Amino acid sequence: MRIKTFFIAPMFVAAVTFLLIGSCATSPMKGYVGPDLSSDKTAIIENGVYIIIQKYDGVKLRSYQNKVLVLPGDHTIEIAFRSQMLGDMVLYSWHIASVAFKAEADHTYVVYAHVTGIQEWQARIMDKKTGEQIAHSETLPVIREWTYRF
Repeated sequence: MRIKTFFIAPMFVAAVTFLLIGSCATSPMKGYVGPDLSSDKTAIIENGVYIIIQKYDGVKLRSYQNKVLVLPGDHTIEIAFRSQMLGDMVLYSWHIASVAFKAEADHTYVVYAHVTGIQEWQARIMDKKTGEQIAHSETLPVIREWTYRF
């Protein structure tokens, strides 16, 4: 009996810890001043594939945040390209993309990286409600390096 308790207690503590951390990371950061508003009066901007939203309207996101709750209107976000593996290559970029767009109330916007050419990428914003791409950044360089396996 003691052996089971010895193994179960640490696993329970670890599970609760991960749940608490996970719940913090998935709740949107409030990106406006004032009282909490309902979803029909706000919009959500969230991370998509291969990017990190670094700033929205000049405000830096905390390192664990992947969503920000904003008021409807014009917004500018700065996006960093996260490295990704593509077969035996790794893709990365040191350039920060900037995208301006108009957010509508009760919409969720996903920001993602799209590799547009052999050595280029763009940050793009898609409206989840309509499925349409509503904005994109200028084309920026991406670096491709071979990874060697021995």
